[in-house]
Amino acid sequence: MICVARIIWNRVGWGKVNNKYRINDIYRILEILKSNLLDINDNVLILWNEATLPVVETKLNKVLENIHDVTAVGFDTWICGSTY
Repeated sequence: MICVARIIWNRVGWGKVNNKYRINDIYRILEILKSNLLDINDNVLILWNEATLPVVETKLNKVLENIHDVTAVGFDTWICGSTY
């Protein structure tokens, strides 16, 4: 699963990310994941910028099916592999 190696003060350390993609269409995420041979049935963790919100573990395909609801919860949203 793709996740950032280091997050500083709730910001992504982009210099540490090897594979970066600019996504203008949220539905392109699935295409990118498949092209990197990632399994959308893997478990992921959802984290938001608000510390009082719980971390949620679910399947990546469920996140993608409900991406608008997931991103509406907090301004910054991180989706990381559960083994990260």
